[in-house]
Amino acid sequence: MFAAGVAGEIWQYDGTMWSLLDPGGVTPTFVDIWFPTPNEPYFLAGSTIRHYDGTSWATVPTTTPGLDLYSAIWGTGPNDFFVVGSSTNGTTPIAHFTGTWETTTLDGDRLLTIWGTAGNDVFAAAPGAIYHYDTVWTKMMTPSTVTPIVGLHGSSGDDVFAVGEGGEIWHYTGN
Repeated sequence: MFAAGVAGEIWQYDGTMWSLLDPGGVTPTFVDIWFPTPNEPYFLAGSTIRHYDGTSWATVPTTTPGLDLYSAIWGTGPNDFFVVGSSTNGTTPIAHFTGTWETTTLDGDRLLTIWGTAGNDVFAAAPGAIYHYDTVWTKMMTPSTVTPIVGLHGSSGDDVFAVGEGGEIWHYTGN
């Protein structure tokens, strides 16, 4: 188990005790963690992705035009993952890594969260919009409020919950 936060602190729990890890001289505030395998997490901070292979740290090379500040990461494996966030040019970019980076720009505000069931069944949310990816991104829902949606999770592509910053909860059942 891992925990991360401000000033570049990353903690690892081995089942008995917590240990502070040194992320390789990087001290940003980490905003998200994703595990494509149980012991190889990816950490997001600012516009940096750090990968820990259980022994050493590496910065994942990124070419994500327009995506300046990362907020969330999700994927199916180390060669198929998505990163969302915001840009300084007013667009809403989503970066997809499949061995190389591809960036798609959506309308709307910054994306705060992403979750999926497969590489072709992914949901991302921004204030006032939820998007779905099935090889193409489409706006699938406009909640009745522009409250930032800060969490997405479910048990399948037809059972997805979205949680708003103000305590709102939306449930998608495939319709």
